[in-house]
Order: sequence, then C-alpha cells, then structure tokens
Amino acid sequence: MFLKETDVQLTLYLRNSRRLRNIDSDRVRVIEGDVMDIENLKEAMNGQDVDFTIFLTFCNPF
Repeated sequence: MFLKETDVQLTLYLRNSRRLRNIDSDRVRVIEGDVMDIENLKEAMNGQDVDFTIFLTFCNPF
C-alpha cells in the first residue's frame, strides 16, 4: 500500500529478509536485525520520521 499510494521512502527492519517477496523499488531500504539488539535498532531508526511497528510471536502449545 505505501509504495503504491504514496511517495514515501520505506525502511524495513526484519529478522529474516529472505522472506520478503516482490520488493522491487528504489524507495525501500531493508535492514536485517533482531529487535532485542537495541543498538542496531536505534541505528536503523535514526533519521526516520515515523515508526510503524508490528511484532509477531508464535507459540507452539505442544
């Protein structure tokens, strides 16, 4: 949605960048990291105007 409907620059911070598909834009910067690595996360957020965060956790009850 952001790439199609806006002209924003996106920075994506995720644990496993190989899961990304169909990201073919010069407006996207991908940073691979762990949200528990505070220093790396701070560096990735430096200069960002907006932070939109989604944390997903999976639990196997078995």
